[in-house]
Amino acid sequence: MILFVIAGAISRAGAADAYQANAEWQLAQLINQARTGYGLAPLQQDFRLQAAARRHTTLMALQNVLSHQLPGESVLGKRLELNGAHSYVAGETAAFNRTADAAHQSFMHSPAHRRIILDSHYDAVGIGVVERDGMVWVTEDFAHLQTE
Repeated sequence: MILFVIAGAISRAGAADAYQANAEWQLAQLINQARTGYGLAPLQQDFRLQAAARRHTTLMALQNVLSHQLPGESVLGKRLELNGAHSYVAGETAAFNRTADAAHQSFMHSPAHRRIILDSHYDAVGIGVVERDGMVWVTEDFAHLQTE
């Protein structure tokens, strides 16, 4: 039992090292370029949304499944709340592709994903990117954060 707990802690630590911070930053820039190109305010990056996005991305990459809700996982709103982000409106984009830029381009060519990225109700974003087996897994969590 103790060995299992130690192995689990090592696995989580390894997953944290796998986050692609440069790709997360790049995607935030691409999102804000798209938004300002449509006359919308840029989004602020939020560490609580990022924590939720990173956790979801890690699960998708480990399970090799693209989904907005994996088995046993809470719905988006609850996942955000568990990380301290309280929002009356939230949205999520998820993808895997060869590069972060290619993932963003696929989002912008998908009417449903583009609508989320360009939704004027959102004021914050958190992005999680994990690379696994040559693929970049991406989750972008969007919200209008309520003030405490």
